[in-house]
Amino acid sequence: WDSIFFGINIGKLNHSVVNQNLMNFALEVCRANKIRCLYYRADSNHPLSVRLAEANGFHFANIRVTYTFDGNRGRAPRPARKHGFTFRKSNKGDLPQLISISTNLYRDTRYYFDKNFSDEICDKFYSEWIRKIARSSKKNEAVYVLADRGKIAGYIGYGVEFGTVYLFLVGVSPEYQGRGVGKILLGEFMKKMLSRGLTKFETVTQGRNIASQRLYQAGGFKISLSEIDYHKWF
Repeated sequence: WDSIFFGINIGKLNHSVVNQNLMNFALEVCRANKIRCLYYRADSNHPLSVRLAEANGFHFANIRVTYTFDGNRGRAPRPARKHGFTFRKSNKGDLPQLISISTNLYRDTRYYFDKNFSDEICDKFYSEWIRKIARSSKKNEAVYVLADRGKIAGYIGYGVEFGTVYLFLVGVSPEYQGRGVGKILLGEFMKKMLSRGLTKFETVTQGRNIASQRLYQAGGFKISLSEIDYHKWF
């Protein structure tokens, strides 16, 4: 999808742990197939993989932190406090607001950090992503919103696969930030999913996004994985 959206050939090195031979092979394949950019998600606990990435011209883009919640392990989600918002599934009329909120909201992500991607194309990347989830025809993929009368205060775009709820995009409108809306949104969303018998949750954020990490930690999530995202441009 990245190749289609950005209009360039983008590759992904799918091994988090590499040696010199595998790295050489990957770079040869990229050159032979005119790959413009190669993504590599390195195991942060494997020094050789990190050194090989840096020695072969990969540029640091992000520390990727995965958070998980498993209700089957005795974790109890933090209950959502009383509030005056409406929590509901998004509708077609919400889409303009969802797109507006998503614009310039994900500045901590690797796409914005890598200045080979313009801010404008990154804005469009996330607006198209939330549009795609909101319009999805898949049964287990949708967007839930926290609404303040006619205004969308925040949203969660998610998908369910093999019994795990994946939080793809979580966003709070700049107008409502700093007011505890994220905690209310996450609490209501988890309550909704748990009522459907779904007890496992997973989400990803950035090492530089402290506010997001605090939100998930407050919601009972625990860090399960840390990786380093690298980009190499040819």
